[in-house]
Amino acid sequence: MKTRKHDSLLNLLMSMPWHVSILLGEATFVAFKWILPVMCSSSLFLKPIAAALAGMAWLFCGLFLLIGLCVFANQKRGRLSEIVIFSGDPEVASVPRLPTVR
Repeated sequence: MKTRKHDSLLNLLMSMPWHVSILLGEATFVAFKWILPVMCSSSLFLKPIAAALAGMAWLFCGLFLLIGLCVFANQKRGRLSEIVIFSGDPEVASVPRLPTVR
């Protein structure tokens, strides 16, 4: 399968394990909330931008956590479907049905 030279960040994160998105979200939160305001405290122009980003750090963190949740769900769903498809036993692949009320 050919991959494009410039994949988007979303496609890249969706192809990686969910742990990567969670760690990236945590790193983004720490960087925007505490590191960036300290680094830009001496600059007159960057200080208000850093303060605004510090207030919105949870949004960026939440975005990466949401991507991680989607990746986790896709990996779990894919693993369950692989178990059902590749198991040779038809009783394992059958889904139990609830009794119907008449």
